Amino acid sequence: MSDLDLVSYITEESTKTGAEAARDSPEQIDDASPDLPPKRQRTGDAILCMLGDMKTSFNDTLKSTGPLPLPEVTPPVEILASLQMIPDFARCDMLQSYGKLILNERLFQALMELLMDMRKEWLLMLNKKNDNLEGSVHLLACNA
Repeated sequence: MSDLDLVSYITEESTKTGAEAARDSPEQIDDASPDLPPKRQRTGDAILCMLGDMKTSFNDTLKSTGPLPLPEVTPPVEILASLQMIPDFARCDMLQSYGKLILNERLFQALMELLMDMRKEWLLMLNKKNDNLEGSVHLLACNA
């Protein structure tokens, strides 16, 4: 076939409509051999693969969420000893402060950062602040 024939063939083929091209083209014969069984679906393999991926990601998650270290908690004995070191601190004020400090580690840390001469005043302010909220329970306990 010459170049001119090839160009005219290509031009003729490109100008055909879809219906004309389908009519002119010979029927395509399926090249699949009738002896071969149809391909089986591999959904089982896909599911096993996904399960393996899920197990791996689950194990990675478990490793990353291992036991967390417990927060450091000050023993109550140490809190009581720190309160007893404060000069001229009344027993009822000490007990009220002790009750708050054993429940809130952050308050105890704040107390320990203060200078010794500021601790009593700070604790009394803390107790007074809560007394305004709780009523006159503090006065009754100290007067008893």
